[in-house]
Amino acid sequence: MSECKNTHPEKNKRRFRDRPVLTRAAITLAWIAGTVVFLAGIALTAVTIWLTPERLTGIINTEASKRIDADITAHNVRYTLWSSFPRLCIDIDSIKIVSRTLYGIPSELRSDIPRNADFLASTGKLHGGINILRLLKKDISVSDILIDSLRLNLVTVSDSLSNFDIFRRFDNSGEIPYFSADSAKLTSPAKITIYNHPSKSRIVTQLSQSSAVRRKTPADSYTLSVKGDVMVSDNLKELLDKTPFDLTGQLDLAFHPLRVSLKNYDISVAGYQGSVNLDMLAEKRLRLDRFSAAFKGIDPADILSHVRIIPESGTEAVLRLIPSIDLAVSLKHPYSFDSPGLPDIKANVEIPEGDINIPDRNNRTLTLRHSEIRAEISTGDNMRRPAYARIMPFNIYGEDLDLSLQAFATDILTDPDIRIAVKGYAESKRLSMTFPQLRPYGMTGKIESDAIISFRLSDKGRDILKNLKINGDINLNNFGLQARAYGLEAYASDLDLNFGGEMPEITAQTIQNGIFDFNANADMFHLHSNGYDLDISSAEMSGKLKESGKNSFTDISSAAPFEIKAKAASAALSGKRDTVKMTMGGLVLKGSIKAKPGKGMAESFGAMVKSADINANIGSAKITAKDCSASISASLMNKRMTTPRYTKAAAWTADSRSLKMAGHTDEFLSVRLPEKAVDFIRQWKSHIGLKIGSGTILTPALPLHNGFADLDLEASFDSVKLNSLKFNSQDTRLSAKGELSNLRQFLTSGTMAPVKGDITVNIDTVRINQLCGAYNHGLRLTHGPKASVLTVIPDTLTPSDTVALLLPRNIIADIKISAMMTEYTNLYLHNLTTGISLRNGILDISDLGVDSDFGTLNMDFRYDTSDIQRLAMNLDMNLSDVRLVEFFRNFHTLLLMMPQMKNLRGDLSANAKARLFLFPDMYLNMPSLWADIYVRGDNMVLHQDSFIRHLTRMMLIHGTEDIALSDLNIHASIHDNLMEVYPFDIDFDRYRLSFGGLNNFDGDMYYHLGIENSPIPFPFGINIKGNLSHPEIRFGGDSFNIDKGEEITSSIMEEKRLNLMLVLKRLAREMIEKAAEADSTPASKYVFR
Repeated sequence: MSECKNTHPEKNKRRFRDRPVLTRAAITLAWIAGTVVFLAGIALTAVTIWLTPERLTGIINTEASKRIDADITAHNVRYTLWSSFPRLCIDIDSIKIVSRTLYGIPSELRSDIPRNADFLASTGKLHGGINILRLLKKDISVSDILIDSLRLNLVTVSDSLSNFDIFRRFDNSGEIPYFSADSAKLTSPAKITIYNHPSKSRIVTQLSQSSAVRRKTPADSYTLSVKGDVMVSDNLKELLDKTPFDLTGQLDLAFHPLRVSLKNYDISVAGYQGSVNLDMLAEKRLRLDRFSAAFKGIDPADILSHVRIIPESGTEAVLRLIPSIDLAVSLKHPYSFDSPGLPDIKANVEIPEGDINIPDRNNRTLTLRHSEIRAEISTGDNMRRPAYARIMPFNIYGEDLDLSLQAFATDILTDPDIRIAVKGYAESKRLSMTFPQLRPYGMTGKIESDAIISFRLSDKGRDILKNLKINGDINLNNFGLQARAYGLEAYASDLDLNFGGEMPEITAQTIQNGIFDFNANADMFHLHSNGYDLDISSAEMSGKLKESGKNSFTDISSAAPFEIKAKAASAALSGKRDTVKMTMGGLVLKGSIKAKPGKGMAESFGAMVKSADINANIGSAKITAKDCSASISASLMNKRMTTPRYTKAAAWTADSRSLKMAGHTDEFLSVRLPEKAVDFIRQWKSHIGLKIGSGTILTPALPLHNGFADLDLEASFDSVKLNSLKFNSQDTRLSAKGELSNLRQFLTSGTMAPVKGDITVNIDTVRINQLCGAYNHGLRLTHGPKASVLTVIPDTLTPSDTVALLLPRNIIADIKISAMMTEYTNLYLHNLTTGISLRNGILDISDLGVDSDFGTLNMDFRYDTSDIQRLAMNLDMNLSDVRLVEFFRNFHTLLLMMPQMKNLRGDLSANAKARLFLFPDMYLNMPSLWADIYVRGDNMVLHQDSFIRHLTRMMLIHGTEDIALSDLNIHASIHDNLMEVYPFDIDFDRYRLSFGGLNNFDGDMYYHLGIENSPIPFPFGINIKGNLSHPEIRFGGDSFNIDKGEEITSSIMEEKRLNLMLVLKRLAREMIEKAAEADSTPASKYVFR
């Protein structure tokens, strides 16, 4: 303010008298000059009187607004000249500048920039002085600049459009005038806002103190001091919060041309001290010749407390890696400000060698060491090279760990292209201690890696990666894994993994044209899980994931197929206590999965396995298979399948009340699946294929050479189809095929839906003797040397024998069986065929036909469990061409009921129909037994043994030779606990006999043989009474005695209860024992001895 005070001294007036002419001339000139000055003073006084603050304010607002592209509004402009001459002092209460450069931009763009984008600057009170005399010499000398409440708002809309480019209509060519200032100061906090619309970035600076004071020496040198806070945000994301800074140092000016210099300028940011050096030249263009800045000992914790670029989750890792930073920034080449690009500035970052402290699982600190880290960042010059950033190779090392990292990025100001290289080795155990996420897995072994990752950050935003590429190798030497919490252990020897991937574009929402592939191989791999062990040798695996088109993670129109291939020289699977062992050789796996990323579930997948050899041990059984292949595929249906709720047939529930009162097996076949499994079946289509060329099943339970071949099996959620299967057990050979259908409805319906089956079995040869002999031998191997059929089929009644045996009513099955030759004891059966059907709980064996050496059998049989109160069995049997001698030789037990039939020989044909009901406890309802039997005899011959000879003597028949009989037609029935033989005629020689009678189930009998025609002139008959085991023969009348027959029917029978299950068990045991006794297989033929 001192320069604006009155410093003009008063002039002492002198009068000169009597001077010389020259002197008087000089005085005259002086008066003339004084008059001129006086007149000029009068003119200036007049201007001052006329140029009031109101008029001056109006002139400035009007004229200044005309000369620039902005509207200037100043309030109460005042000036002082006389008291401060030659300095003109100006005071203004306030100034506001509104830019007009953004007028007329499109409304869409206007709505996307800040509302106050037109506002450029404003101040409160403003005071300053300018030397008028020096201004006439084009020297600008100002003093005492005071600015109150400065506000700057700098908005850049594009490269050619901004709100502060208000002087662009003027020519800035020519020399810049000399400029000097005694001092300049901001008297209250100032705010400067810089907004860049293309990058959506904003810088807000609050200046709490700012001043510049001219130094005495050297000339044109100033002390510049600036203090305040700065904040930076990008696209509404805070990158740098309120960070304090303090600038203090010497500012040097030079003119003709204008040069601005900073030398060892002190700078403080966030409390850290640094220095800046700068040279700027203003000639025809503004040019930055030199710039450098340096900071030392920066604590990243302080920086990260202000910088928001790194997520909080990564802050801890950065602090561990970077304890201290040294930063140096320099300008590589002079920069002209009218150049299209940015100045070529290079920043060097140095992190001294130091420690990385990581807490371990025992709350102790794990200390690693890192080498010196050096990095450089360059903005480039847009001509010779683009902007780049480079992190020089550095190491992180410690006990069992050595990792080398480096990175390089180009075009960092536009589309950064980043390349990261990682190489090193580590002991897995040390990694488990270092990273908490790995601790539960108990890893061991050495890991070596060499990987390169490159990608480009799109200029559209930081959430877009372009041209992502990943390539690398990982080697795991003697790698081990022990995740005991998951019951998992693994071990691999020399596991090599090579991987690579490319992705043209990836964002947080979309993925485009991605491809990833890998190759892995291991000399040996071992896996233990839940008591099972898997060992694989010489394993190789490769995979590829390819995504076509641009798709959203949440709504992908086309799925990404994932293909995998694997092979191994051998694979072995063993179970708990060696109960399961499986060995596979030449294993090949091929698969394809179509996945929808982000859905947590594949849209479709497929796999194929081919193995030349499989060997498995399951308990004491040994299974081998050759030429094996399997395939599986599944796809998600467009619409969830809703299977109709099956309505039960009325017959299925007719006995529902009775079922509650009697013990029984399940009346329906059912499977209860978890709800998630049901939903999976409803939403997916599936197919499984299994083919095995040949194989063996060797087990002590049946110690024969058991083999199978040509197994071809297909399965889906709808059906299981056996296309072919050949099986042999030593000399027994068969083939089979079949299908189970309606499985989806059966598995997902809320009610008991039916399951359908269709099976065909063709038997070439079945040797029952050999099978039963091997079964007996197997019992002795598995149950001890004294074991027999009684060991597994006891001759006693068990609780399960008194439970009603119901056949599942929702099974609909058709089975066709044929056997070319069947051997049982000394019986050989040929061309056996039958059909078996099961429906509504009713089992039908229909059209059973078989040929034998003694005759032909045709039979139908039914077991009906549709009503638990009416369990029943029905039989319809036809015997034809039966040769009696051979028949009774094979079915000797039938002679116990009809002992005298042994005396007959010839050919018989028989037809029998029978029905029998059962109680719900599986006891036979004997009074309900009904049968109707027709027998025809041809070429019959009666042999006279002692019993028959006794009868023939009574009929006065001479001779003991066999008697040739005429054809016989016999009708018998069983009913009401009786067997009744209706009278039939027997003709031979000169005799005609009539025979008939009955017996009950206790064996009491009465039969009558009437002599209707004989050489004896009078009629008579013979009665056969007593018991079947001790018959009594007496002469009687020539006709049947009804009274004696009633004695048989009216006698009270001895109660005999027969349990069907016990009868069947005894029958099965007897059949097995007899067949085993007839077996002639030598012991050397058995696989297990």
